[in-house]
Order: sequence, then C-alpha cells, then structure tokens
Amino acid sequence: GSSRGGRGEAEAELLREWSSFEERCGNGGRARSLLARARAAAPRSAASLVASATLEWGSRRYSSAREMLWKATQRERRRLAKPDASPAGRRASLSRLLQLYSGWASLEARAWHGGVERALALLGEGAALLHEEQGEGREEQ
Repeated sequence: GSSRGGRGEAEAELLREWSSFEERCGNGGRARSLLARARAAAPRSAASLVASATLEWGSRRYSSAREMLWKATQRERRRLAKPDASPAGRRASLSRLLQLYSGWASLEARAWHGGVERALALLGEGAALLHEEQGEGREEQ
C-alpha cells in the first residue's frame, strides 16, 4: 500500500544519492546498477528515471537516455489519459510528467546541435499538458 510507496521512495532516494557518489568516484557501472535498484524500489519515481537518463547522457549514450525518457513520458501520458483516474492520481501523473519533461529538457539543452530547440519543444509539451489539466480542473469545480 501507501506505506510501501513511502519506504520505496525513501529507499530510491538513498540509492540515487549513493549512485551519485559512485559516479563522482568514477564508478559508472556501479552507479548504473544502483539506479536500476532505485527504479525497482520505486518504479514510478520520475527522479530515479531522470537520474538514470542523466547518467546515460553523461556516458554519451544519448539515444538510450532519450528512449528511457520517451518511454516514461508515454507511460505517464497514458495514465493521465485514463478516464477513470482519480484527481489525486491525475495530479501525481502530471507531477511526474513535468519532472520528466524538465529533466529531459535540461539534458537536451546541453546538446551541441539543436539542443536548445529540442529543450524548448519539450518544455512546451509540458506547459501544454499543465494548461490542459488546469483547464479541465476548472471545469470540474
């Protein structure tokens, strides 16, 4: 239940911190393994996914990072689009989506060619979702 979710996210946060330390020490493989454990501990954690994508990006595995983020955004968009989603569930999905778009845009902004344009496009997608959700929220009130 929700207590597992809290413990899972706390465990994931600890694993992300440990991974960051390992990465700074030059242990990319160990960092990657810890982030995989973080994603398993809290599978819906946007922070763990963005951390994994950032590590991939730093290792010049750009397509892997993009694919990871694209799949996660699509998964959250599907959750957000479910007609039976509760308001709290929709808010949680929207929050994760905005974290994913923001993290992805930050990575793209570092790219040499077209990065800023891709980053702006991603931020635009996130802003459009937020605007759409706020509009639906007003209609429900």
